[in-house]
Amino acid sequence: SVQIYVVPGTSSTLLSRVLSGDLDAALIVHPLFELPKTCAWCSIRDEPLILLAPKHLQVNDPLLTAAREPFIQYDREVVGGRLAADYLKGRGIRPKVQFELDGIEQISVLVSEGFGVSVLPDWPGRLDPRVKRWPLPAPCPSRRVGMVWLRSSPRLALAQALHSLVRAEHAHAPEATGI
Repeated sequence: SVQIYVVPGTSSTLLSRVLSGDLDAALIVHPLFELPKTCAWCSIRDEPLILLAPKHLQVNDPLLTAAREPFIQYDREVVGGRLAADYLKGRGIRPKVQFELDGIEQISVLVSEGFGVSVLPDWPGRLDPRVKRWPLPAPCPSRRVGMVWLRSSPRLALAQALHSLVRAEHAHAPEATGI
């Protein structure tokens, strides 16, 4: 008898709505800053960065491939894009950026069509059979996906119950990468 209302939005927008009490909880990417102490956070999965390349492309060294091939940059204004840009910069890689987009699925489509390669979080989405994920050399950062809610929410028990359900569902999903 609990109503669930799903609202799309960026992680920063959803976090703001949780902080204002407008939402009881949100599934978000953990920001690159510490959450306020009024928030509870529980990780659901980590998504390490990977190189996404057309399957036919010969990849011996993912970093060299990212440097020499046309590059599709994940938006540097979002957490995953910032992690990717900083990772490449820290290794002295200056990719030949052709596009900068904020949607992983859209980037995946461009890669599958042969427009370039990209460094992205290893999200649990289905891949086009024309692309392949390549691990990047360690140490490689991960984007953390989890759930956030207010510790003092009047519906705290409901938020915690939702989190338990989400964790259980993720653990049974075929593409689960770990919690």
